[in-house]
Amino acid sequence: MIHAAKAFLSRTVLPAVLIVATAYNAALMVNGPDGRRAGALARAEVQEAEAQLAEARGRTAQLSARADGLMLASLDHDLLEERLRARLGLTRPGEYMVRMQDLDRIAGRKDGDDDIQLAQLSDRGGSEPRAHRR
Repeated sequence: MIHAAKAFLSRTVLPAVLIVATAYNAALMVNGPDGRRAGALARAEVQEAEAQLAEARGRTAQLSARADGLMLASLDHDLLEERLRARLGLTRPGEYMVRMQDLDRIAGRKDGDDDIQLAQLSDRGGSEPRAHRR
């Protein structure tokens, strides 16, 4: 009987255990934390991170180019002067500045009232009217 039990174990149970162990290892190889699916997910994450890195590098290059353009040595002095005068509301002698709010308000008036409104604006504006959009 012992011999029959050993024969039964060696012919049926042992191969079944080995088959189950092999199947378990194969399942781990595919689905486990170090398996093929995890590797595919990791590669997808790496590709996404590389795409984000490339986008960030492109944005950095744009910002760097913009910062280089803002350096004082690379600025066009005429453009800089024009922007400063428009921002600060300054004019040169002989120039006029008319604010857009004033133009919009005048445009809402009747045609006969325009001359009166322009005279009031030039009186109110100080030394002289200005001709830049604010």
